[in-house]
Amino acid sequence: MKTLIITAIILTAVGIITNLIGALFKLEHLPGAAMLLMMGLLTEVAGVVLLAVYFVRRAKKYHNKKG
Repeated sequence: MKTLIITAIILTAVGIITNLIGALFKLEHLPGAAMLLMMGLLTEVAGVVLLAVYFVRRAKKYHNKKG
């Protein structure tokens, strides 16, 4: 469970960094900017989906203990 949240946070951080680099490439009109932006977006989406899975599992575990 702990590795899931660590992986999700790392993926989201890598996605944000990739998006920032892609935006800088776009500003400078360098090749590969669109690819970097798309890779960053997809990486962020994967990280957010993993975070959602983590929080859903955590909520289910909490409600099962409570009820």
